Amino acid sequence: MEHLIESGAVDGVLDVTLTEVMHAMVPGGLLSSGPQRLETAGRLGVPQVVSVGALDGFTFEDRAAIPNEYRTRKMFVNNAKFTRVRSSSEECSRVGEIVAKKLNASRGPVTLIIPRKGLSHISKPGSPLEDPVADEALFESIRTHIDPKKVCLIERDEHINEPEFAAALVDALHAQLKHY
Repeated sequence: MEHLIESGAVDGVLDVTLTEVMHAMVPGGLLSSGPQRLETAGRLGVPQVVSVGALDGFTFEDRAAIPNEYRTRKMFVNNAKFTRVRSSSEECSRVGEIVAKKLNASRGPVTLIIPRKGLSHISKPGSPLEDPVADEALFESIRTHIDPKKVCLIERDEHINEPEFAAALVDALHAQLKHY
């Protein structure tokens, strides 16, 4: 996505899933896109609406590929090829700070919308990777590190996959594009 934004092919960015930012924190992270993730739109001043989807864990190729330090955590075996491991409160706090700092550096309009009832289909209430304490660590870190003069922070009492949440994301981007 960073290359597409860099090319000038987009007028606005709706970035809902940040799993690559979480994976950049893990050596050899399967889905890491490198340290520049979530920076190009901001650097170029492209309007963006961002959410925190998939910051609830790491994906590994299979159970055998999971490093020892993650093996005692909650896991979700997606299929024979991929297993998701729950991120800790400490990791959520750290990634919240990373996301906030990247968005604070933006030159264009930015809205960050938090889905307070779950970051993916496997971390909503009653799901295998549910961890409200870790989720709250993420949200609190974002609240602490976000610059409200640069980033509009919105918290919603919905799950990231609810239609109302999707509508709020789209409405926020439309509002930015009208004024840009």
